[in-house]
Amino acid sequence: MRLTCSSLSLYSLPVDEVIAIVAKLGFAAMDLVGIPTLQPIHLDVARRDPDELGRLARAVEDAQVEVATIVTVPSDGMPSWDPAEVNARVGWAVSACRAVSAHRLVLDAGNPIPAEQVERKQAIARWKAMIDEAHRLTSKAGVAFAVEMPHTGTLAERFDQVEELLDAMDHPDIGLDYDTSHVYRSGTSIEDGLRIIGDRVVKVALRDVGEDGEFCRPGTGRVDFRGLFALLHARKYTGDIVIELETPGVINPSDQIREIELSRTFIEATLAGL
Repeated sequence: MRLTCSSLSLYSLPVDEVIAIVAKLGFAAMDLVGIPTLQPIHLDVARRDPDELGRLARAVEDAQVEVATIVTVPSDGMPSWDPAEVNARVGWAVSACRAVSAHRLVLDAGNPIPAEQVERKQAIARWKAMIDEAHRLTSKAGVAFAVEMPHTGTLAERFDQVEELLDAMDHPDIGLDYDTSHVYRSGTSIEDGLRIIGDRVVKVALRDVGEDGEFCRPGTGRVDFRGLFALLHARKYTGDIVIELETPGVINPSDQIREIELSRTFIEATLAGL
């Protein structure tokens, strides 16, 4: 297992600073997360500035850090579902993967559009169309593709819904991004979750959940990380485990850096104790 860091953990800073800081902290690789409504945007799939990809590539090269995965939510911020715009955003994310040599793209499990009331069957159908297009584009570009689920607030909050979406998706080669905080919120244990979908897990995002139900850094909440790492080790998992933090109230960049450092210390100590 390789410990990496997500740009989301430093969401208060511009992306070029984030890339430099992650490298300075000693991580060999990182995830780049682009959410259109989360400012400052680390990858702007909505605006699609022609100069953006070159700037990202230069920042990555200057920092000498690997971007392992790009994560985005194509429908985020859209007033209504627009298939052409969704596909354009997916295409931009794939282009970004190529620009920074990221080997994987991760998309969402059906993020809702707040202004819409859509029946589940229709929502799954249009999500599948997005997944099909992403699968086509990533396959053509030589980029691996995964979906993050379960995930609170999406079409796959629970594991029965995860299985429903996997059946609808019908692409056995698409992997899964396993976020510990959303697995906890799903009501299914880490052990049962891995039993259900473990063979498809290609990335694990590390985030804890406090007694109040809010996100917190690993080791300060209810997620059993020692149990998680033992299960991953038993499964011979060799992929990335990613520090991905969104702790409420931790907005100052220096505090976010401290959260990353504390998370890394806890994770490394837990792994060493197995």
